[in-house]
Amino acid sequence: TLFISTSAHCAPEVEVLLDELTGYTYSIHVVPNRGRDMGSFLTAFSHELQQYDIIGHVHTKKSALLSDQVFVKKWVDHLGEHSVGGQYPMIDFIASQFQQNPLLGLVFPEDPHILGWGDNKTHADQLARQLQIDALPNFPLNFPVGMMFWARPQALRVLFDQQWSWEHYPEEPLPYDGTRLHALERLLPFVVKHHGFSQAVTYLPGVNR
Repeated sequence: TLFISTSAHCAPEVEVLLDELTGYTYSIHVVPNRGRDMGSFLTAFSHELQQYDIIGHVHTKKSALLSDQVFVKKWVDHLGEHSVGGQYPMIDFIASQFQQNPLLGLVFPEDPHILGWGDNKTHADQLARQLQIDALPNFPLNFPVGMMFWARPQALRVLFDQQWSWEHYPEEPLPYDGTRLHALERLLPFVVKHHGFSQAVTYLPGVNR
């Protein structure tokens, strides 16, 4: 099942493209320009997603604030290959890992760079208190950079339980770093751990950013 969020302007074109697919059911939601991919994930589709055993989250990452669009394309290709597949059947492989390990809660692409909190620690600390997650460490993190991942809904339950409205997300335009959305991205591993689940990364030799 595919859950697609888009703007009112793009919705007709999206529906035409989806009608060409076979073997899928889909639902298109027209959403406001707020919250980016996480707004759709936590607000538009929260109820539906919790009815599944495994959910995947991918999006059309643009990173318009980065001047090097060649780098952006390489990054998007990296995320797509690791999350969905192309050279390798990654969806099938990831699903098999969830099936084999009932405590696996989160899978995301390996990132070659070590990233820290950036300007997001204050937002992350506030969210952690709201989610009743233990104090956050100060050292660099291993999280789904680019916000594409697969997960068990149970492992993200505390996020879904928050009843996010569109007003909970900052208005556009957003800076490159230092918002509640950037903090949420970094909090996912702690949310999964909070529920007693583990995480894993996908790694494909020669497919990097």
